[in-house]
Amino acid sequence: MKKIVVLGAGESGLQAALLAKKKGYEVFVSDKNNIPTEVKESLNSAGILFEEGGHTWENISDATIAVKSPGIPQTAPIILQLRENGCEVISEIEFAARHMEGANFIAVTGSNGKTTTTSLIAHVLRSAGWDAVESGNIGFALSRYAQEDSRRDIYVVELSSFQLEDMPTFSPYVSIILNITPDHLDRYDYDIEKYADAKGKVFCNLASDGLAIYFGEDEEIRKLLVRYPISSGIAKFKFYTQQPEADLYFGALREDDILVALPQGRFSFKLSELSLKGVHNYCNIMAAIAATLHAGVDLFALKEALRTFKSVPHRMEDAGIVESVHYINDSKATNIDATKYALGAMADKDIILILGGTDKGNDYTTIAEEVKRTSLGLIFMTKDYQKLEQQLGSLGIPYVVSEEVQHTVRKAHEMAKEYGAHTVLLSPCCASFDLFKNYEDRGDRFKEAVKTLL
Repeated sequence: MKKIVVLGAGESGLQAALLAKKKGYEVFVSDKNNIPTEVKESLNSAGILFEEGGHTWENISDATIAVKSPGIPQTAPIILQLRENGCEVISEIEFAARHMEGANFIAVTGSNGKTTTTSLIAHVLRSAGWDAVESGNIGFALSRYAQEDSRRDIYVVELSSFQLEDMPTFSPYVSIILNITPDHLDRYDYDIEKYADAKGKVFCNLASDGLAIYFGEDEEIRKLLVRYPISSGIAKFKFYTQQPEADLYFGALREDDILVALPQGRFSFKLSELSLKGVHNYCNIMAAIAATLHAGVDLFALKEALRTFKSVPHRMEDAGIVESVHYINDSKATNIDATKYALGAMADKDIILILGGTDKGNDYTTIAEEVKRTSLGLIFMTKDYQKLEQQLGSLGIPYVVSEEVQHTVRKAHEMAKEYGAHTVLLSPCCASFDLFKNYEDRGDRFKEAVKTLL
C-alpha cells in the first residue's frame, strides 16, 4: 500500500486526505501549526493519523507522495528533504485531478481578476444548462469533488502560482492567463520572470483540442511565451481597436463594445449591457467569452448570462452609505495592480483610501499618481507601515496609522467628513495576514465596522 503524507490540514489538505483514504492509500497528515478541532474530528472519523505543531521526519519519511499546502515554499527544509528521499511532491489540485479521469477542466490564473473570471465562467456555463462548479482558490477543494461518484460537466479551477508550481500532469481543456504583474515576489527571489514561469505552467499540459487564452498586450505574458511557446489553439484579447485582426486576435475592447471574431462572423457585446464595469473587468469578460464559446455555449445564452452576473464579494463591493459617505470593500485587492484598477474607477479628490497589510515586495510608488489624483486622506491599516509611509507619506496627503479595523473605519469616517470625501475605499494592496485570517475576514470585519456607524 502506497503511503501519502498530506502537509497542511486546511480545507484542501483535509479533502486530499479523505480522497486518499477513499482510494486505498495509507494516509498521514502533518501540520506545523495547530489543527482545528473540527478537522481533527473529521480525520479521526475517517481513521486517518495526524500530527500537529511540527513535522516529524520519522512519521513522513516513508511516503511515496506528498500533497503539500500551496503556502509551503519549495525551499522549505521538509520539502527539500522529501524530494531528496525520492518522494514526489504535488499540489492538492494535481492529486485530485489524477483521480478524476475524463473530467473537463477550465483553468484560470493571473495576478488579478482570477476569482471574478472563474465565477463568471461558471455562471455562464450554469446559465446555459451545464453542471459546472468553481474550485481551486474558491468554492470547494477539488479533492472534495473527486470523491463524488459522478462527474460534473466542467470544473472551473482558479489557480495561484503557488499551486501551479506542483502540477506536472494537470491537463485542462481551456487555460487562461489574464495578466502578470508583480505579486508574491518575496516567494520568487524578487524576480518577476520566476513568478511568470510559475503562472505559465497552466499552458504546459493543455489537451490536444485545448485552447490557451491570454491578454495579448501584457508584456510579461509575451516574454513568457517566447520562453515557452504554445502548441495548442490560441485566443488572444486586446484593448481598443476598430477591428481585430482575423487570425491574430479573438476579441478586442472598443469604446462602446467588445468585438469578437469567430469563424462564422464577428459579433459585438455592448458594454452597457454587461453587469460588470471597468476596463479590468472587460478583460475578464473577454477571457470568459472565449472559454465558454470554446466549451460550446451559444451566443444568446452567453449574452444573457453576462447581463445577469453579480460581482464576487470583496471586489469593489458596496459596504453601505453612512451620512452620504459611500463605503466600498475591495479587500480582495491584495497587490498593487488590483488597487490601481480600483483607483482608476474613482473620481478625482473624492476618497479616503485604506491601505496596508503583509507586504509582498510591493513598490507603492507605482500607484502614487493615482493615489494623489483620487485621495484626500490615507489610512495605513497594518503593523508594518514604514514602507507605505516612506513611499506615499510624502505626497502631501494627510495620513494616519491604525492596527484595528473598528478604529480604522471610525477614523475614515471622521476624515471623510473633515475633508469632504464622498467615498471610503478599502483597497489594501497587500495580503491580510498581519491582522486578519485572510482577505475575506478583513472584508467581513470592515463591513461589520461600517454597520456600527449607522
